[in-house]
Amino acid sequence: YANRILRLNEETLAAFGAASVEGQVRFGVTDTSMCFLPPILSRFAQRYPLVELEIRCDRSWESLDALEAGDIDLSLVTQPCGRRGGNAVHREPLVWAAAQRANVEDIDPLPLALFGPGCIYRDAAIDALDKCGRAWRHAYNSASRDGRDVAVDAGLAVTIIPESALKADWRMLDEGQRFPQLPDIELLLFQTSNDTFGAIEAMADAVIESLKETARFAA
Repeated sequence: YANRILRLNEETLAAFGAASVEGQVRFGVTDTSMCFLPPILSRFAQRYPLVELEIRCDRSWESLDALEAGDIDLSLVTQPCGRRGGNAVHREPLVWAAAQRANVEDIDPLPLALFGPGCIYRDAAIDALDKCGRAWRHAYNSASRDGRDVAVDAGLAVTIIPESALKADWRMLDEGQRFPQLPDIELLLFQTSNDTFGAIEAMADAVIESLKETARFAA
């Protein structure tokens, strides 16, 4: 009973505190981190209905440049790009994936649909294939997730994605001799110190809480 009373007290204080949080949050994301956004945005909108949220999607280094320039307040990226101060908020495995009905995994050379140059996970996938002696070719390169997914949806290529982001009509490909193990993907949260209304800190809390739930679901 005591624990229930304490939780209810915390929820009550949070509810009254949320009512006083106003302002604007400019949130920078990448195409990869965007797949984690729906529960984050839902949580934030329910808690802080008076806060105006603006979302901007860029590559990791572009998002961090925008943060340093003062154009955004928070940045959820997949690589630090030489910057310090990022908070590691999520980690999970990358997996090989293809469309459910596509038989592309045995094609030689393996057709790949990946993000363009500069993506550390693209480089890791190619390096892993080279080390295991698997021939591959660039079937499709794109700076956006939707653009990359077109080739996979059409059954023309294999790609790499975070495990929890596997689409309903896609399947994971078994790791082994022909599909080497991939590194974990890590999400880093950078934020500005200019938090006049408390809205930026509230958004950061929503990101961290939602990603903790995603980690439990993925496990």
